[in-house]
Amino acid sequence: MCRLLKISNSGLTMLACLFHDDKERARANGIAFGGLSLGIILGFPFGSTVYQFLGRQAPFLILAAITLIDGALRLLVDVPSETEKHQRSNFKNFMQLLTDPYILIGLGCNFILHIGLGVMCTTSPAWILGNLHADQWNLGVILVASSTLQMIAQYLAGVHATGITSRWLYCMAGLILFGAGMAVYPMCPSKWFVIGPEIVSRIGLGMALAVLSALLAHLVDIRHHSDYGTIYGLYCASYNLGFVVGPIIGGYMVKAVGFEW
Repeated sequence: MCRLLKISNSGLTMLACLFHDDKERARANGIAFGGLSLGIILGFPFGSTVYQFLGRQAPFLILAAITLIDGALRLLVDVPSETEKHQRSNFKNFMQLLTDPYILIGLGCNFILHIGLGVMCTTSPAWILGNLHADQWNLGVILVASSTLQMIAQYLAGVHATGITSRWLYCMAGLILFGAGMAVYPMCPSKWFVIGPEIVSRIGLGMALAVLSALLAHLVDIRHHSDYGTIYGLYCASYNLGFVVGPIIGGYMVKAVGFEW
């Protein structure tokens, strides 16, 4: 249900509508994705600690209460008004976006990244715990360290990648780093060696994600009359599709040919 609602879609659309300057929008996206990584960083120790001491239901009940409070507090925030009107989405605009080769390349990058992330998230913890004989807290240290550097990489990439060319370069570099980290991952001889490729992969992921959202918004500005709602809907759809396909492929491949492949 959370994936279905996908509140981040409306959040990214709001940022794109409010920040018309391309550099300001890129900086805002970098900060927004940094908040996503911060939530991941805090989530690992929070979930494991509360689960261990308060039971299975406690983390979900606490998060539900925090979410309700956050939603209620947003009623106190003034809703910013748009300074210009944007074209309403329709089926014709949707098909134009789907047939734009530049848009498809950006969405394809997002899809590939999240296939890889889905594979890592579903297969690497079991491999680290089982084959490398790590403890639960070792796994938490690895994930917190890599997520921290992902947050830093996302913020820096969002701030410094201001032109369309530099964003393509950051995205390409991010994909290369992500792939290199995944290639080295199964070669690690012990649990602490996993930190290296995990960090490299997360830095690459952070660089690519920070620039992709701003890049897609810029392409929509210059090619499709600022149809932000549709493009970010497609962006989140490719994100979720990658997370569906990744675990399925990862689980099957581990069972068929082993984690090394």
